[in-house]
Amino acid sequence: MARRILTGLVVAASLLGLAAFAPANEAPPFKTLADAAPFAVEHGVFACPGTPGEPMDRYVLLFAGRYYVLMAKPGRWVLVRISEEGARERTTDPDYVWFGATPEADEGQPADSFRVVRSMTGREAMAYSSGPCTWLDIGRTT
Repeated sequence: MARRILTGLVVAASLLGLAAFAPANEAPPFKTLADAAPFAVEHGVFACPGTPGEPMDRYVLLFAGRYYVLMAKPGRWVLVRISEEGARERTTDPDYVWFGATPEADEGQPADSFRVVRSMTGREAMAYSSGPCTWLDIGRTT
């Protein structure tokens, strides 16, 4: 009896320990492009190597002391929260990544609202694919 109780306590403690390391589904800090715009410290337009005919907007945002990179094309976007270490070293090491879609508004233009399709930790995202351009172009063919 004591052995079963002890085993149960060990199993419960193990599960609680694993739960502490499980990634949480965080919500992005912005609901719309209009919400994000005031925090832009840099903006540029460029194209990923795999889709040179599809220019995208790239924003660097500073919000609540953290840097974010938002890359958007019609219908899809990726938001990357830069790790604190990455910000100190001036790299773009991801801490957390959100992938999303923008519904189309009138006249085929993307609507302002962000819809999260998938989110994951930076480590998971780097294992999933090599970086922001491939994250943004997942499922696209050239």
